[in-house]
Amino acid sequence: MRVETLAENLLFSTVRIEASGSGRNSVGTGFVFAYESEALGENPVYFMVTNKHVIRDASDGMFVLIEHDGNGNPLLGHAIKIPILRFEDHWHVHPNSDVDVAVMYLQLLMDHVENPGDPPVHARTYVRPIGKNHIATPEQLDDLDAVEEVMFIGYPDNLYDPLNLTPS
Repeated sequence: MRVETLAENLLFSTVRIEASGSGRNSVGTGFVFAYESEALGENPVYFMVTNKHVIRDASDGMFVLIEHDGNGNPLLGHAIKIPILRFEDHWHVHPNSDVDVAVMYLQLLMDHVENPGDPPVHARTYVRPIGKNHIATPEQLDDLDAVEEVMFIGYPDNLYDPLNLTPS
């Protein structure tokens, strides 16, 4: 599959998150966000963004990322599962209990090498992060009408395409 459109790219900005602990299992959606700043230079810093309720009380967690084919294309149906122990401890949650947002610094995980000689995670996976250019400006928000079409891409209630491993 060649990924060319914005909608196709958004399919690969999401990650299936599986979490377990305290007698419960949770499946949710994470979004990869690339933070760019002049202070950082040319290299963005990557974060995973999800909901607090997805990671709450999770001792174990896993990111399910789509593998790439070596030519810059996603290898549909092939996933790389990245387990993370002490899962909840890796997240920074919004201090307001009414705001259901959690963020994880992702760079160390993306640079991880499982076995000596193996390529790092970022070199084996197909991820298209969301950047600040995808976030509405105040002017764009002012132009919104009372009713707008909204699209959600993710893994609600563990619903996804099991053949291609892509979100719904």
